[in-house]
Amino acid sequence: MNSLVTVSSEKGWSKTLQIVIPKEKNLVTNKISILTPMGSALIGYSKGDEIIWDLPGGKQNLRIIDVVQGEQFDENNI
Repeated sequence: MNSLVTVSSEKGWSKTLQIVIPKEKNLVTNKISILTPMGSALIGYSKGDEIIWDLPGGKQNLRIIDVVQGEQFDENNI
């Protein structure tokens, strides 16, 4: 919980998301709930893993670029 996960798309974009409990979700600050499809899908993956994700623009291959466990960062890293 509270891990930072950086994902990149084959379409060229990348995003760092923080996986949080539902009451702390905030899309403006890229905090997604563990209960969302993306939040729960990212659990268990490691740096370098790839997943196929069904996004609004169609299926995309996403690569896990980095994972930082919650204890290893502070709010300044987000």
